[in-house]
Formats: sequence, structure tokens, C-alpha cells
Amino acid sequence: MPGRLLTECPIWSPDGRALLLTTGGRRIYLLDRTEGRVRFLTYGCDPAWSPDGRQIAFVCLGRRHEVGIIRADGQGGVRILRIPSGVRPPLLWDRVGASLCFADARGRVIGVRVPDGTPMSWSLPSPVDALAASPDGEWLAFTAPCEMPGVLCLYLYHRRDRSLRVIAQVPPCRLYWTRKGRALTALAEDAAEPSLQYEMATGRVRRLHVPEGLVPLVPSPTDDAMLYLETRAPGQMMVGEAEGNRLRLFAHGYFPAWSPDGESIAFYDNPDEEASLCMQSRDGANFLRGPGGALRPPLRERALNLLSWSMMFALFPGLPSLGAAVATAHFLPSTCPWRALALLLGWIAWFTLYRPFVRWARWAGYAFESSRLEQALAAFPAALLVALSVRCALRLHLAWVGPLLAAWWFICAAGACMLSRGKPGSYRAIAAAWGIALAATLFAGIWHARQRAPAGFAASPAMEVSREGGGDAR
Repeated sequence: MPGRLLTECPIWSPDGRALLLTTGGRRIYLLDRTEGRVRFLTYGCDPAWSPDGRQIAFVCLGRRHEVGIIRADGQGGVRILRIPSGVRPPLLWDRVGASLCFADARGRVIGVRVPDGTPMSWSLPSPVDALAASPDGEWLAFTAPCEMPGVLCLYLYHRRDRSLRVIAQVPPCRLYWTRKGRALTALAEDAAEPSLQYEMATGRVRRLHVPEGLVPLVPSPTDDAMLYLETRAPGQMMVGEAEGNRLRLFAHGYFPAWSPDGESIAFYDNPDEEASLCMQSRDGANFLRGPGGALRPPLRERALNLLSWSMMFALFPGLPSLGAAVATAHFLPSTCPWRALALLLGWIAWFTLYRPFVRWARWAGYAFESSRLEQALAAFPAALLVALSVRCALRLHLAWVGPLLAAWWFICAAGACMLSRGKPGSYRAIAAAWGIALAATLFAGIWHARQRAPAGFAASPAMEVSREGGGDAR
């Protein structure tokens, strides 16, 4: 199973003192650079800082019809703004932080007032493909289909004057405001298509030169540098001038984001959720590595994960093993080898259904991100059920429960770690571990039963009857 992909870049606060991090599990964290501390903020995606850096807007998790507002310090809870027509990121604040602008599910540009949730709407071309707001919040830049079919136009809309301009025809692109809103850059999604820059003061549109073999990623806010990605070396980033001159190797990373002053770049060192956040100056100096690995979920989510793993391991394989032990208690001969054989056949039948279960568990594992200790604790109910069922099936002494419990607990915990990581070949490893533990338990139980068999057989009612019959014959 591939790693849980990170889909969002780190987002700098307006003053550059904090960053918002969104994990693949759709949890939003806040990294305070002054304190060097990461804390969980809320559940959601696509967060956006308010201009003063005191509030954060985000799209509510699993509900594309709601926008959440939370304070950056985490106090006061989450305020929900319901949007009947749906929400499509990004979320854009105005210059005073009084309203939000975004596209709805149909691609229409709409807005909402933050204090009371009053909706706002504009009669703009739709459906919107890309949307960006100038740093002062006065201008909205967006791309939408024009009169020619299959062609996008770049539009500029002034919120206060309600004036609309058509800038140029563009391919599917990403929009960035630079030089404090004095320039607008449109970077084409396809490296073969042209990237453009529009000067607000002169109204001039010029085509950006992109060196061969490079893809422009994101321009600096000051517009004096550009991050590029090498097409033949995934993750290899280079930095240079906006025109592609003076290129130099920057770092190997993914999802970069420039700081507001254009002096530092934050990025992840790999594209999955085990990545570490890194920060480095644009000249390649002052490299810092931030929090690494999957960020720790909040206590409530860890408790739910613990309960989920406990239920999963109680059902697989706890209940099938317990059912096999109960089924063999009354309908099979009383010899322990027959009970062991019936239990073994039951386990073989269960293993035929094991691969679909592993696939289901891996799919469910996207939401289960427990640590090893939590997984070991979650495996305890299953280990207890398995130990009691094997002891019941083989009629072992009560003292065997302790070793069986320890062995099965270890195997269950190891299986949980393998399932959650989802490494290649984990199915064979887990199946082998369960098979070895089962075989060892059965052979130990059969050996122990045979040591007790002569004494039990001598004291059986059938032997007493045969002895009485033999005496009468004589």
C-alpha cells in the first residue's frame, strides 16, 4: 500500500512566525517557529490565514458545504458557516478579514461574511478553474471558459468597483500574486504550454522563459526568483531567476512554499506522511529540519483508534478460534489430537478468507494511525480469546494460559504493526507468523495431551466395564 500522500503545501502565517501543516489524515497542525512547538489545531483541509494572522478558515472534513473558522491560538472552539451551494478551495480573505471568497460546487465565485454568515455573490464567468486574491484583497484573479470552446481566459475583477477585465487566453494554470500585488503570474500545468506574467501598472503581458527540462513550481513573493522542478529527477528542486537564469541546485523535496519575505522556503523531504518538514534559506544556507514522521494524533482520536483495533482483533481471529474450540467440544471424539486437527482445519479455512481481510484492514488503516504501544494494547483482547480457545480445545492445564497469552499477544501486536505500515509482502509475513504460532501451540498441546493420555485412559469408564466383563468370564 503506498504511503498516505501529503496533498497540501505548508502555509506561512502573514508575519512568517508560524506555519499550518495539513496531513493526509486531514488534521491541521500549527507549527510555532518561535517556540519550536507543534500542536493540533482541528480537523479539516485547505486552511487559510486571515490577514492579521489571528484566525484560520478551513473546509470542514467530509462536509463540502461547511466552512470552519478557528482562532490561531485554538481558543474559543470552531465556528461553522454553512454554504448551501458547496465549497471548493481555496478560501480567500478580504483585506480586513471580514469576509471569505471561494468557488462553490458549480464553479461560481461566491462569498460569505465571517461575523454572521451572510452570503455574497457576484455575476462572474463560470465555472472557475483557478482563483487567487491579491495581497490587499481588492483584486480577484481567476480563469474561466471564454466564448471559444475549450479555451480558458484569465480575468481580473475589482471587488470595490465591480469592474471585470479580460487579460489573456491561458492554458490550465496556477495563479500567484507577486511584488505585493503589482504582478500576477500564471504558471501552466503542462510544461509544454506557455507561462505568463501580467504587470498591473502597465497592463503588459509577457511570456516567461522556462529552461528546457524544468517545470516552474512557484515564484517568490518578491518576484526575483523562481523554484523549478527537474522533469527527469522527481523531487529535485532548483532555484533561479524568474527568467530561468543563474540556476543552482536548491534541495530535494516536495510541496515547497516561500516565506512572506521571500527569504526562506519550507518543504517536505518526501511525499508521504512520514515526511519531515524542512526549512532553508533561498541561498541554500540555514537548513533546519522540523518535526518528522507522522504527527501524533489528538488523545480522542488515539482512543478511538485503540477501540477500533481492539474490535478488529477481537473479531479476527478471536471469535473464529473461540467458535472452533466450542464446536469441537461436543461433536468430536474426546481425544485431544482430534480436537487439535479440527482446530487446525478451522484455521486453514479461515486463512482462505485472510487475504480479503488484510485488504480491508489496509484500507481501514488509512484512518488508524496508532503507535506500537497502542496496537499492542489493542491486540490484548484477541490474544486472550485465542489463548482461552486453544486451551479449551486441547484441554490444557490452566497454567498454559499464561504462555499462550504472551505468545499470541506478541503475534497480534506484530501483525497490527505490519497492517498499519502496509509494507510490501506483509501478507506473507503475517500469515507465516500466525501459522508458526498456531503450529507451535498445537504441537505443544498435543505433546502435553499425550503425556496425560495413559492415566486418563486407564481411569476411563470403558476400561472399568472391560475389567468387570473380564472377571465374569473367568
